[in-house]
Amino acid sequence: RTMMNTLKKMAVSAVAALAGVMMVAPTAMAANGTIPIDAAHFPDTAFRVRIAQEFDSYPKDGKLTIAERNAVTEIRGGDSYEIKFAKGIGYFPTLENLYLYNQLLTSIDLSHNAKLQNLNLSRNKLTKIDLSRNPELRDLDLSSNKLISINVSKNTKLTEFDFQSNPLLWISSIAPAVNVDIYSPFTD
Repeated sequence: RTMMNTLKKMAVSAVAALAGVMMVAPTAMAANGTIPIDAAHFPDTAFRVRIAQEFDSYPKDGKLTIAERNAVTEIRGGDSYEIKFAKGIGYFPTLENLYLYNQLLTSIDLSHNAKLQNLNLSRNKLTKIDLSRNPELRDLDLSSNKLISINVSKNTKLTEFDFQSNPLLWISSIAPAVNVDIYSPFTD
């Protein structure tokens, strides 16, 4: 019986370790190599098409090299793309400006975009957003979403913040030393 329990524990540990490697592997690969512009790395077709059109440099090989990814400082969605999710945005570590307004986003992971300064995700369907790993944010537009709470306590460089037309129930305090122009349903 003890031997069986030991074997079960070893099997569970092996599965957990393998799952951890599988979850870390794409990020490690992204940091060290070329990323294919495919459904595995950019699952949303509209977002993948936008990335391929804008950032796959000559010879247009369907891949993004480290140099190509590091050269990307701005991504714009455009009204006609209808992007539903932006998985793969983390492959652009030098991204400073992200404009994916008027899309169909319900969530977005910006945890690997620490250099982000200007973010416009207005007119989407966001229900939550984590900006705790975006300390350089200066201009933030989250208007016309479905956000019920926003925490900007780590975004001490904010100078403009628009959160109009959200069913907000809670907003974190903004650092007192920051002079922020706030556009909200509570200000004129």
